[in-house]
Amino acid sequence: MIGRPFPKGVSGNPRGRPPTVRRIEAALRADLDGELSVIEAVMVRTAAKLMAMSHKTDHPSRAEKCSNEARSILREIRKRRSARAFRSAADAPSLEPYLDNPPENGSTSSHGKGNVGLAFAKGRSV
Repeated sequence: MIGRPFPKGVSGNPRGRPPTVRRIEAALRADLDGELSVIEAVMVRTAAKLMAMSHKTDHPSRAEKCSNEARSILREIRKRRSARAFRSAADAPSLEPYLDNPPENGSTSSHGKGNVGLAFAKGRSV
């Protein structure tokens, strides 16, 4: 065959880039089960790209570097998620001090019990 292997205007790669990164990213998201924040989603995408790069490269040192960086990113995501789980609603302060002592006559002044919400927000007892 002489000339172009494909007719003019037809792509030489009609199916696009191989879905390696997308498959890795889907596997990582499934492993992390649960909703990801925007930052975590970007971190997962970056880790997936690094993992795909580590498989494609011919240089062992570059493959190791990509793999270690991906592992570090995934470790950071797990750390963020465990910290978020620790700050669950069970650990949150109770609203009972505020509900037991509402501001009198709709007053929001800083005198007397009218500032209970601020005291609650700062973690002080009323």
